[in-house]
Amino acid sequence: MRFGFTGSQSGFPEEKILEVLKTLNLKKGDVVFTGGCVGVDAQIAQLVSKHFPEVKQVIVVPYVQHLPKYNQNKLDKKAMSLGIVFQLPFKEEYNSHPFLCYRDRNQKIVDFSDQIIAFKKGNKPRSGTQMTINMAKKAEKLHSIHKED
Repeated sequence: MRFGFTGSQSGFPEEKILEVLKTLNLKKGDVVFTGGCVGVDAQIAQLVSKHFPEVKQVIVVPYVQHLPKYNQNKLDKKAMSLGIVFQLPFKEEYNSHPFLCYRDRNQKIVDFSDQIIAFKKGNKPRSGTQMTINMAKKAEKLHSIHKED
């Protein structure tokens, strides 16, 4: 099974993430996809590495060289070292709209995954997490949303 994860850059209680990971019955042959960011992405990568080392991890990142400078530090280097890094190719439209690379990254995580699990903090109507949830719903791949206000 291929599981994609999305969540807040401010993180989520690790015990709750681990509880959800355990319910998935992760095993050899399964693949976990995250976006390589600080927060939930990094937590997932570290927890999977520690508790499910037989599970393959793929870190899907935007075209890194084109990220605005202040966003390059949002990629978690430790999390990225725990899996295979898949970097999206450059698109000309990134020159005028650099944040489209996040949309493309989120869509690729949905495309690669059989099911998407979201860890959402607060009720922001516009966020990368919400964008990914909407994409997963449209693709009929949303497994669950775990919320913390």
